[in-house]
Amino acid sequence: MRDESERPGHGPPRVGNESGFGLVEMLVAITIAMIGLLSVAGLQLAVATQSRMAAWRTNQALAAQEVFERLNEAGYASVVTGSDSVTVNGRVYRVNLNVTTPANRVKRVQATVAPAGSMGPSTFVTRIHDRRPVPPF
Repeated sequence: MRDESERPGHGPPRVGNESGFGLVEMLVAITIAMIGLLSVAGLQLAVATQSRMAAWRTNQALAAQEVFERLNEAGYASVVTGSDSVTVNGRVYRVNLNVTTPANRVKRVQATVAPAGSMGPSTFVTRIHDRRPVPPF
């Protein structure tokens, strides 16, 4: 009788618990690796989306800040409800202002900033104080 290792297509005989890496194990390993790679790609897409949204929100905040600074420079008396357009980083933002007077010599300014695009508006609030001297009684 011939030894198994002498048959064509067979390697040396296995010793003890030695085993090979079969086709099924290889397919399972490739499947697990693909799931991992697809998960990383999905995470990268989500991070890119969040990063883009953060940049839009930052630009909206910069637009509101620019309008608030203009209002501060113009003075308390000229702060009124209205709208304005501001360009930040080459993009035009529409800023709607709602001004209320919650206390004497204080105006509350609510700015709703909306970009020209699919991003929704953001709302920012500040208070502007009358810096003129208090009139005598």
